[in-house]
Amino acid sequence: MSEFNIINCGRLSWQLMIALLGGIFTVFALGFDNYFVGYGTITFAYGVVGHVFDNITPLKWLNTLIQIILVAVWIIVLAIMY
Repeated sequence: MSEFNIINCGRLSWQLMIALLGGIFTVFALGFDNYFVGYGTITFAYGVVGHVFDNITPLKWLNTLIQIILVAVWIIVLAIMY
């Protein structure tokens, strides 16, 4: 019997899961409508930047503040793109 490994996405942080979903959305948007590519790209960037800040910020309160600011910026950018 051959044994093949499936990628374990449960070990990824929630920011990287958002980046993964944004990347998948971008790939499917390329085939559907180029208008939606920006939404996936911004979501991918938000996930990656959020993960980076989560790992370099030692203080819990500062990390929470940065994540709140990133979410607000992400929503504002998506609203402007709409």
